[in-house]
Amino acid sequence: GMAESGRGSADDRQKTMEKMRIEDLSAGVGDRVVREGSRVSIKYVLRRSNGYFVDASYGFDRFETYSFRVGGGEVIQALELGVLGQKEGSRRRFVIPPALGYTNGAKKGDPGPIPPDWGPRRALQAHSREPLVLEILITRISG
Repeated sequence: GMAESGRGSADDRQKTMEKMRIEDLSAGVGDRVVREGSRVSIKYVLRRSNGYFVDASYGFDRFETYSFRVGGGEVIQALELGVLGQKEGSRRRFVIPPALGYTNGAKKGDPGPIPPDWGPRRALQAHSREPLVLEILITRISG
């Protein structure tokens, strides 16, 4: 549940980060670094592990960026962990293991990002059995 989220030992977090196989694609700029409590805006592309497209923050009828407060439980755990230490303009790709992903499914009000369309939301239901791959670009960090 929520209670133990982010409260694990540094050792647990390290193991978790290794499972996520985080790849830095570009370093970003400036002195601001994402930490617990930061408000971040990102662009993202979400795919299945076979490369099949699930959802993106841009495209038809979508806002360009997706914003959330880190550590607030607004987004899936892998995304909360995956943005830590990033700078503005940095790009990162990582694996979302099922346990750190859409553990409640992808209904309105579940930790995001939740695709607006039924098809992609349905694709995320299958995620309990397979990892996803998320690529993110940090467009803004505040706080």
